[in-house]
Amino acid sequence: MDTKYKRYVTRISSATSFGLTLVTYELAAEFIKTSEESLQKNDRDEYEKFVEKSRGAVKILIDALDYNVEISLELFGLYSYIDSQLAAAYFTKDTEKARAALTVARELLYRLYQSFKEIDPENYEKTDLILARYEGYGYSSQ
Repeated sequence: MDTKYKRYVTRISSATSFGLTLVTYELAAEFIKTSEESLQKNDRDEYEKFVEKSRGAVKILIDALDYNVEISLELFGLYSYIDSQLAAAYFTKDTEKARAALTVARELLYRLYQSFKEIDPENYEKTDLILARYEGYGYSSQ
């Protein structure tokens, strides 16, 4: 198992439900980044594999929603839109359209991740892999 994924396994085993949400965002971002890298290399099999993994992470976020909490309906809409962008990226053969759809999904996930971090900053580790992934796109951890 890759070292970065071993770190996730370690974090998952001791995470609160809130912490699991953050890890799921991080994994989704990691999968999208790998998808983008695979697209760049013209490796369609790896690309499709990691877009599917990204969609799986988004499905976990959807399945974890508590619809007795008002914000869940808004989150459901956002997660569904992110999933639709990932589906569009998966099914298109146009590289530019795929790249654009992945960018939209990644940016929305990043904004949601940042919002969740602000809710409970003590649950956030400064060493998270997601920062390295997002900072490569000009986002800042500050």
